[in-house]
Formats: sequence, C-alpha cells, structure tokens
Amino acid sequence: MTTRTQAGQRAAMPAATWLAGAAGSLRHDVVIAWGDEPGRPQPLPCGARWDVVRVPERIGSRVLGRLLTGDGQGAIGPVLLDRRARNLYWLVAIETEPIARWSTVLEVRFFSHGDYLAVPSPDVTDAWPADWVYWPEITGALTPPAMLAAAIGRELPGGAR
Repeated sequence: MTTRTQAGQRAAMPAATWLAGAAGSLRHDVVIAWGDEPGRPQPLPCGARWDVVRVPERIGSRVLGRLLTGDGQGAIGPVLLDRRARNLYWLVAIETEPIARWSTVLEVRFFSHGDYLAVPSPDVTDAWPADWVYWPEITGALTPPAMLAAAIGRELPGGAR
C-alpha cells in the first residue's frame, strides 16, 4: 500500500476512529466510551500515532493564531486546550530525535512513548475540562514539529520575530 493510499484512507476515516486508533487493541473501548460520554476524556498513549507538545495557553494561543493565518495554513494538526491547567497540547508528527529540539525550549514539555494524554472525543465541542480548539479538515493531519518549534520560538522573549 502506498503512502498516498494510506493518507487517503485516513482522510476518509471518522476523526474519533483515527484518534482512538492510538489505543491499539483498546481503540473500540475508547470509541464506545466516547459514544456514552463524548466529553469525558479517555487516556491515549503518546508516541503511537503522534507525539505531543504542551505549551502554556498564553503562548500557544498566539502560536495557533499565527499559524492559522499564515505560516501553517493547511499544515496544523489537532490542538487540545486544558482549561484547568491553561495549556495547549499539540499533536505533532513523531520525530526520531525530539529531545534535542524540545529540551531547550523553556515552558514547553514534550510527551512520547510511555506518556498518556487524556482527550475528549473530537466530535464534541465545549467539553470540560479539555476541549479541541482546533481540528484539521483532513483526518490524520499532524503539525510538523519544526514548524511548531519555530513558531513558539518567535513568541518567546528574545525569540525571532
């Protein structure tokens, strides 16, 4: 199967099915739980289909706005807002050596293998305490880590503007 065929299949897949696929053999349990309570977050493993970058809301909201209106149009993956902790969680493409990129960026945390992220169904809006503030038109789209890192760098004090 070609990469183009796989991308086409992901684009046609319902968002909840794609997202729950990270849970592997438990994906059906996640979809069923979301069917019963769509706003109730379900834990999904990082590092299976995506990695996750946590950014404080005050920075992440500016980054999201910038990317939606310019640099990242059409290239942004799902972004989750945790209203309690006031953080944005970006689902990003998996990198082979991510620590070098993210370990030097203050206020940003990287999640991958061994970490979990509790997420509501992508089909619900205004869930508490976490809600998707951005969901891409194409299922399976993920934010390129280099693009996100550059955009975050521009928003940090002393960053390139």
